Amino acid sequence: MQNSESVARQNLLDRLLNAVKQVQVHFGAREEVATEADLRVASLCTEWEAVLSHGMRRGRPKPGLRQTGRNTQHAASALWPLANMCLSGEEQRRFLSLSHVKTDIGRGVCVCVCALSV
Repeated sequence: MQNSESVARQNLLDRLLNAVKQVQVHFGAREEVATEADLRVASLCTEWEAVLSHGMRRGRPKPGLRQTGRNTQHAASALWPLANMCLSGEEQRRFLSLSHVKTDIGRGVCVCVCALSV
């Protein structure tokens, strides 16, 4: 019998796989740029963030953080710190200098969208 932790982990992975498949089906054969305005891309970013933050301890909710989908509040952004470790100095500066992006959550979404558009 599976414990609740492994069921939760499998549920996260299933939702992520479903989001990836939706993006692949829609954007796979097209030359359309993937943006967060598309619900499939936004869902993929949300699910990827959920997978990366799974098991992280969450502090008290921080005021001013936007609410997104099933994740009502993010106490920490998991995608940006992870991606930031893999980026070159020039790439880091590019993402940090985006004038409309002010949070690590936003930077993480930008990294995800940028990777989808390559």
